[in-house]
Amino acid sequence: MYSIQNHSIGEAPQFSSKERAIWRKCRTQITFREYMRYQAMTDTSRLSLHKQRRCFMVGSQYLNLDICTVLPPSACPLQIDGHLMFLETYTTIPKGEPLPLPDFLTIEKEITGQSAYSMYFMSKKPDAVCEVEEFFGAAEFKDD
Repeated sequence: MYSIQNHSIGEAPQFSSKERAIWRKCRTQITFREYMRYQAMTDTSRLSLHKQRRCFMVGSQYLNLDICTVLPPSACPLQIDGHLMFLETYTTIPKGEPLPLPDFLTIEKEITGQSAYSMYFMSKKPDAVCEVEEFFGAAEFKDD
């Protein structure tokens, strides 16, 4: 079992338009006891999201293609032609400037910064009453 934590290298709020914060995922092994303790803290107003991730490189650009396999009802309106896929890449190109993407993919639209497409909001149960719409520290993880 692993716990995934995001760590920011540098101070994200102070980077220039040509620089981007670099994120890395740090995997830390947890014990079964820790897993069970975290299981007890599960947010019951959320459902699990299931996706397959395809990682590949085109030239020197690394891309992640997430294909949603089981969607909760709150994510169904976001589908295009019955599918929901996300292409993610890390770049130093400023937002708004053209990003070279593989020509074998059809990109429907840019969703960076749109909270409706965040895993947190897509996982919400349709009739769940959430006392807090965002978790503590959510602003730290929002796209610009």
